[in-house]
Amino acid sequence: MLSSNGSTAPGNMKKETDKTFTKSAPILNPRVQTSKKLQTVTITVSYAAIACGCPQWFETKFKKEKFLNNVTRFYLEPTNKKLVNANDLWDGQTLPLTLKLVGRFSKDNELPKTYMTKSTPEKAKIFWYDKIIIISASKIAKG
Repeated sequence: MLSSNGSTAPGNMKKETDKTFTKSAPILNPRVQTSKKLQTVTITVSYAAIACGCPQWFETKFKKEKFLNNVTRFYLEPTNKKLVNANDLWDGQTLPLTLKLVGRFSKDNELPKTYMTKSTPEKAKIFWYDKIIIISASKIAKG
């Protein structure tokens, strides 16, 4: 997990009231370099926890939609290795998992590079984030 000083020491996760997590680091994926031309936005997202190889993230403003019908879900990918990987935050049980992110959506539906699933992932939009703020997550250290 990522602490406010950028280290990945376990138990040092910070909540929204603390610093955002950003640092310069090598780009994870060459596609992200071309995405810099896309519009940068700030979004709040939640984890859907749906049993499939499909995208699990959606904009929190749609969380009241019954069964997330007609809600666009997408993948999240950090733009560099020093950012916490949002896909590693869910403990498999505790919801909601909510994040605030700054980044860009892919122009086309693509397969993610950092999302692991037992089934075949579906192509979908990817949100490449440069900043991540954890609003709620079970893996945030207490105290």
